Amino acid sequence: MARYTSRPASRSELEANLNRATVVGSVDRSDASMETYVQGETFFAVRYPRTWRAGAWNAADRRVEFTADCPAGQACPTLQVSVYDLAEGKGPQQYAEDLAHSLDLQPVYREVRATTTTIDSVTAGVVEHLFDQTVKGEIETARHIEYIFVGRIHRFHLDFSAPADRFDAHQGLFAAMAELFTYLR
Repeated sequence: MARYTSRPASRSELEANLNRATVVGSVDRSDASMETYVQGETFFAVRYPRTWRAGAWNAADRRVEFTADCPAGQACPTLQVSVYDLAEGKGPQQYAEDLAHSLDLQPVYREVRATTTTIDSVTAGVVEHLFDQTVKGEIETARHIEYIFVGRIHRFHLDFSAPADRFDAHQGLFAAMAELFTYLR
């Protein structure tokens, strides 16, 4: 009779499983109109509207994009979640200020400002800006609001964008999605 033997899980595997379980167990699923995306390698979960589409996780760039369904040829609201390593001694405000300074140096970004906000008793960095790009010979302007959450292992940037003239219609949804973002703290 063959006997199944498995090697014991390593400490890092056990910690990764615990981190995943912590994030998944912390997700607020009270809003049935939202879908859940869990990224198990970098330990975060995003709640997004069922009418949106989740892209594939790009492991090389450590990012994923979520896009609203909208008519062809029309710019849609999006969320791009990017994961970065932590820098020693920096918090949400410093990350927001660094990002704002970097964007200010590039001419395609305008009206850049960095602040902080409190979400679920945690301070998050916030960077708002306008982004101009040429599409089929015309300049299109998108408005962005980027929330920066500093976790235990990584920092997470939630970059919400929409056409500047329709941004206000989506701002409440963007804030709700940021409030539902779950990560390893």
